Amino acid sequence: MFYKDYLKPYCDRFFALLLLLLFAPIIALCAILIRAKLGSPVFFAQERPGLNGKIFTIYKLRTMSNARDESGALLPDSARLCGVGSFIRKASLDELPQLYNVLRGEMSFVGPRPLLPSYLPLYTRREQRRHDVLPGITGLAQVSGRNAISWEDKLRFDVEYVERMSFGLDCEILLRTIGKVFLRQGIASEGEVSGAPFVGSKWRAALYGAGGHAKVVAEIAELCGYEICALIDADCSKNLAGLQAQSEEAFLANAHNIRTILLGIGSNAARRDIFSRMQAHGLRFPALAHPSAVVSPNATIDDGAVIMAHAVVNPSACVGKGAIINTASVIEHDNDIGAFAHVSPNATLAGAVCVGEGAHIGAGSVVKEGIAIGAGAVVGAGAVVVRDVQANQIVMGNPAKSKPAKPKKEIL
Repeated sequence: MFYKDYLKPYCDRFFALLLLLLFAPIIALCAILIRAKLGSPVFFAQERPGLNGKIFTIYKLRTMSNARDESGALLPDSARLCGVGSFIRKASLDELPQLYNVLRGEMSFVGPRPLLPSYLPLYTRREQRRHDVLPGITGLAQVSGRNAISWEDKLRFDVEYVERMSFGLDCEILLRTIGKVFLRQGIASEGEVSGAPFVGSKWRAALYGAGGHAKVVAEIAELCGYEICALIDADCSKNLAGLQAQSEEAFLANAHNIRTILLGIGSNAARRDIFSRMQAHGLRFPALAHPSAVVSPNATIDDGAVIMAHAVVNPSACVGKGAIINTASVIEHDNDIGAFAHVSPNATLAGAVCVGEGAHIGAGSVVKEGIAIGAGAVVGAGAVVVRDVQANQIVMGNPAKSKPAKPKKEIL
């Protein structure tokens, strides 16, 4: 690409030299003020990953003191940001020394902001593409919301810039940056005063389960943009998605960079127990919906629920946490599907049906409108339910009736 490989690097260095000469008096004045108010050093230097993840030293004007608490630990960033430092940061003057990085070919005027080296193992493969280009003094994420947007959105903007990089886009970002500087909407680096630290991409996930159901969940997750980085199963001899299974204990002891769990377990009771245990460790369970599923924007899908291919979830339906709406099933309007329930393939639930927690609706079954199915109940495959089903009751047939008890054998 001519612009990326030839024109942009030469323009960066030419204008970096020009601006360094132009702003040298301002940099010198800021340095004097910092030396007088904060002492030495005047410049803040820190290692950051650049093009292809190569580490370089970034330079900024120092804006915070070295104030410490009684134990000798540094005070929070907000407590160390003084009046002079605050002014320098709001005017974005602290970024001026980065012109030296641009002159050295380590940075560009426009590109993804260079973050901390400790963040490198926390990205997905797609998010790692932010290192396919030189980092920038400003970037698409910085002019698109800065710290008002989530880390996932920032990284998405970074990758979008890599994919769309052009002379026109760079000019647009620079013009928008100039506007923010004049409005004193400082473009500060992530991980400092203005933003919470990055603790790992939500798109890096562990799949809990390595059986047949887990294969389906894994495919849906990947179609939704998740990257499966770990596999958890009680049977550590299993493998799936190119990963060897590990025990839950081993995962919790080592997977500090993964905070998302995908439930690939078919058993309702097991899903409930896993959800409770893993959530206690601060892990999250995203809801998944296959791209071919039709889910009303007016439906509610709770954490950990999975909506499979060609399923339909209509308006005002509520699918509880950890529930499964299986392939081609229909959840009509105003249904309430309890937590960790399972609606099997091709089942149809008419309007205003209430399914209790942990209930199982069999494949191809039909439930009449307004019916209540109790917690833990089981509706057999192909059953037609026209009466309420009590908790833990098993029904089958057309119309669905309680499963008859097996006759006891007579002892002769």
